[in-house]
Amino acid sequence: MKVKGEVYCLTLNMADEQARFEALLQGLMSEDNESRTQNEGLYDKIPGPTKLPMLVQSMSNSNISIEIRTLSSVLLRRLFTNEFEEVWPKLSPELQTAVKEKLMSAITEELTPPVRRKVCDATAELARNMIDDEENMNWPEVLKFMFESASSPDSGLRESALHIFKNVPGIFGKQQSHYMDVIKQMLSRCLADRDNPQVWFEAIKASTAFLVANDKNNHLLHHFKDLLPPMIQLITTAFLVACHKNNPLLHHFKDLLSYGTGQLIATAFLVAYDKNNHLLYHFKDLLPPMIQGMNESLSADDDSLMKCLIELAENVPKFLRPQMDNIIPFCLKVISDANLSDSMRQLGMEAIVTLSETAPAMVRKFGKYMPLLVPQVLALMVDLEEEEDWSIQDEPEEEDTESNSIAAESALDRLACALGGKTMLPHILANIPQMLQNGDWRYRHAALMAISACAEGCHQQMEGMLNNILDAVLPFLKDPHPRVRYAGCNAIGQLCRDFGPLFQKKYHNRVVPELLQIMDDNGNPRVQSHGAAALVNFAEECPKIVLSQYLDVILNKMEQVLSSKFKELLEKGVKLVLEQVVTALASVADTVEEKFTQYYDRFMPCLKYIMQNAVTKEMRLLRGKTIECISLIGLAVGKEKFLQDCSDVMQMLLKTQTDLSEMEDDDPQISYMISAWARMCKILGKEFQQYLPLVMPPVLKAASLKPEVALLDSDEIKDMQGDTDWEFVNVGEQQSFGIRTAGLEEKTTACQMLVCYARELKEGFAEYAEEVVKTMVPLLKFYFEDDIRIAASESLPFLIDCAKIRGDQYVAEMWNYICPSLLKAIEIEPEQSVLPEHLYALSKIRGDQYVAEMWNYICPSLLKAIEIEPEQSVLPEHLYALSKCIEKLGKGCLSQENMNLVISLLEKQLQSHFKKQEERHEKRKDEDYDEDLEEDLLEEVTLPKCVFTCLIPDHC
Repeated sequence: MKVKGEVYCLTLNMADEQARFEALLQGLMSEDNESRTQNEGLYDKIPGPTKLPMLVQSMSNSNISIEIRTLSSVLLRRLFTNEFEEVWPKLSPELQTAVKEKLMSAITEELTPPVRRKVCDATAELARNMIDDEENMNWPEVLKFMFESASSPDSGLRESALHIFKNVPGIFGKQQSHYMDVIKQMLSRCLADRDNPQVWFEAIKASTAFLVANDKNNHLLHHFKDLLPPMIQLITTAFLVACHKNNPLLHHFKDLLSYGTGQLIATAFLVAYDKNNHLLYHFKDLLPPMIQGMNESLSADDDSLMKCLIELAENVPKFLRPQMDNIIPFCLKVISDANLSDSMRQLGMEAIVTLSETAPAMVRKFGKYMPLLVPQVLALMVDLEEEEDWSIQDEPEEEDTESNSIAAESALDRLACALGGKTMLPHILANIPQMLQNGDWRYRHAALMAISACAEGCHQQMEGMLNNILDAVLPFLKDPHPRVRYAGCNAIGQLCRDFGPLFQKKYHNRVVPELLQIMDDNGNPRVQSHGAAALVNFAEECPKIVLSQYLDVILNKMEQVLSSKFKELLEKGVKLVLEQVVTALASVADTVEEKFTQYYDRFMPCLKYIMQNAVTKEMRLLRGKTIECISLIGLAVGKEKFLQDCSDVMQMLLKTQTDLSEMEDDDPQISYMISAWARMCKILGKEFQQYLPLVMPPVLKAASLKPEVALLDSDEIKDMQGDTDWEFVNVGEQQSFGIRTAGLEEKTTACQMLVCYARELKEGFAEYAEEVVKTMVPLLKFYFEDDIRIAASESLPFLIDCAKIRGDQYVAEMWNYICPSLLKAIEIEPEQSVLPEHLYALSKIRGDQYVAEMWNYICPSLLKAIEIEPEQSVLPEHLYALSKCIEKLGKGCLSQENMNLVISLLEKQLQSHFKKQEERHEKRKDEDYDEDLEEDLLEEVTLPKCVFTCLIPDHC
C-alpha cells in the first residue's frame, strides 16, 4: 500500500505540474501585453527536456480548450524546429518512443480538423529530424502510419497523411525509389477522392511540390503526364463555376472554403525532389487531376491551388507543355474576369509570366496567344483611379505594388525581357496607337507606361525605331491631363536610361527643350518634379560634349525653378520639386565637370542656405540631397574654385556630424553624409586628415552594422508579411531565412568610403588603420552583399600602405591578422567574380613571389573544381575565375604540371562543345527550338575562349 500511495502522490504532483503548465499556456494567449510578456518569460525559462513531454500531453488532452491544444502543437513544432539537437538527445529512449507514439495517436484521436493539422505539423517536423545525414529514416513507424492513414476510410486521416507528406516530402529518405509506385498510388487515389475536396486539395499541393522537387527527373515527369489533362479540365470547370455565381454547382464546392490550407502535400514532396528526373517521369499521371483541382479552387476564390500552378511553372515548366493549349486560355480567362479578386487575376497573369521566364522558347511556340495576352495586360494597366489632388501632392504616398496597374506594368516588363522584342513588341505596338488616341486619360497613361516597361526587353528592336517612338511620346508632354504628362516624362527618362548615350546623341535637340518646358508646370508639382527626374536620366548617360551645349539654357531654367521653389519652401513648406531640381543640378555638374565652374557662384549660396536651414525632420531628405549636390559640385569644379566655400561647408558637415547621435537610424541624411565626406576627402586630399576624428565614428558604425537575421517558420513569417525592411529566402519546408535589409545600403557605402579614405590619405590614415582592418577583415565573409566583400578585399592593400609609417613590425603583425582570413576567403569565396579581387588584394600586399605561392595552392583546387563541376550553369563561373586569375597573375603563372591540366580540361571542354554541337542539330528538330534558343546555345562556344585568350599571349 505504501508503494501505491507514493505512486499516487507522484502522479498527483505531475498532474498539478501539468495543470500549472496549461495555465501558463493560457497566459501566453492573454490580451494583456504585460501579463503575456510575463508568461512568455516564464515559459522560456522551462528547460526543453521538461517542456517537450508537457507540450505533448497538453496537445493530446481532449479535456482542455481547442486554443490550448492548438498552441501546444505550434510550440511543439517550433521546439522541434529550433531546439531539436539540444533537447531530443536528453530524453530517455523510452520517452522518445512515447512522444512518437503519442503524436501518432493524437492525430488519430483528434476530432477538430484545425488542431489535427497542427499536430500533423509537429509530427512532420519530428519526422524531418529523424532523417540522418545519410538520408536514413530512423522512424519507420511514421511511414507505416502515413500509408495506413492514406488508405483509411476516415477522410480526416487521409488528409492528415497527405499533410505530413506535404511538410516532409523527403520522408522516405534514400529508400524513396523503392516507394515510388506506392507514392503514386497514394496520390492518385487521393486525387480521385471527389467526395472529399479537402483530401484531393491536399493531394494537389503535395503532387505539385513533388513534381517541383523532381524537376530534372524526366522519367518521373513522363510517368505523371497522363494526369495533366483532367487536372486542367478541373481548373477550367471550377473557373466557369466561379464566373456563374448562380450555378447550382457552386453549392457543391462550398466546403472548399474550409479546407484551403490542406492542399500543400504532394506539392512539397515534388519540390523536395526537383532534381530527380526519373521520379518526375514516374509521376506524370498526377498532373491532370491536380490541374482540375486548381480550377475548382477558384469557385471559392481560393488562390492556393493557383499558386501550385505557378510553382509548377517555375520549376517544371516543360511538364506543363502538353496542356499549354488549356493552361494559357484558362489563365487569360482568369486575367479578364473582373468578377474575380484583383489578387486572383494577378495570379493568372503571374502563371503566364513565370512560364515565359522559365521556358521562353516553349511559350514562344504558343505565340498564337500573344495577341490575346498583351491586350489583357495592357487592360490591367488601365485600371487606375482618379485622384483630384494627385498632381499637387508634396509627399506622394508610395505606389500600391498590389494594384492591377503596377502588377501589370511589372508583368509587361518581365514578359518583354523573357520572350524578347521579336515576340512581344509587334503586339505591344499593335495596341499602343489606339490607346494613345483614346479620350480616357487612363489609356494614354497606360500606353506611355507600357513604352517605359518594354524598353529593356525590346531594346534591340526598339533601337531602330527610336525616332518613331519619340514622335509618338513627345506630344504627350503637353497632354491636358497631368498624369499623362507624368507618364510621358517617365517614358522619356526610361528611353534615356535604356538607350543612352545613343539616345542623347541623336535626340538631344528634341528632348532637352521639352523637358525644360515641363519644368515650368508650376501648377502640377508632381509632373514638374518628374520632368526634372527625366532630366537626371538624360544627364547621367549624356556625353559631356553634348550636355555642355545646353548648359546655359538648362542652368538658367534650373536657377529660375530653384529660386521660385526656394521661395515656396519658405512660404508654404513644400519641397518635392526642390528636392528633384537639386538632384538634377548635381547630375549636370557631375557630367560636365569643370565646365560647371562659371555657373558655380549662381547656385552655391542658395544650396548653402538650404543646407544650413533645412534642419527639421520634414526637410531631412532635401538637406541630404543638398549635401550630395554641394559635394558633387565641389568635386566637379575642383579644389581651387571650391576652396572659397569649403570651410563653411565643412563646418556645417561637422556640426551635423556632432549631432549625429541624435539622428534616427533611418535618417536619409546619414548615407548622403557618408558619401559627401568621401568626396570631400578627394577634393581636399591630405588636408582632409584633420577632420577624421569627427568623420570616422559614424562611418565605422555604419560599416560595423550587423544585420538582423532570423530563421522563421511558416506561422512566424505570416506575421511579417508586408514588412518591406525584410527579405526572405525559403530554405526548406516550412522554414524561411530572413534578413533585415534596412541599413545594408549604408553599410556598403561606408565600406566603400573607408577604401577611399585609406587610398587617398595613405599614412595620414595610419591612426585608424588597425581599427578599420578589424572592421573589414571579418567582412570578407559577409555573404549577404557582394559589394561589401569586394570593398573589404580592396581596402586591405591600402590599409597595409597606411600602416607602413609605423614600421615593419607593426605591418607584420597586421599582415598576420589579415592573412588567415584573406586566405580563407579565397578558399571558400562563393562568387567567382569576387575571387580575383581577393587575389589582387593579396598580390598588392605581399608581392609577386607570395602570390605565386598562393596561386600554386589555389590552382589545383580550381582546376579540380572545373573538372568535376556537375552544374553547367556554374562551370562558366569557374572558367571565368581561372581566366581572370591567369590574366592578373600574368606570364609564367602556370607550372608545366598545371599547364598540362589546363590543356586537358580545355580539351575536355572542346569535346563537350563539339558534342553539344551535334546535340544542337537534334534540338533544331525539337518542337520548342527557335532562334533565341540558338543564341543561348551558341554562347557555349565562348566557355573555353576566355581561358584561351589569357593563355595564348602567355605561352605562344
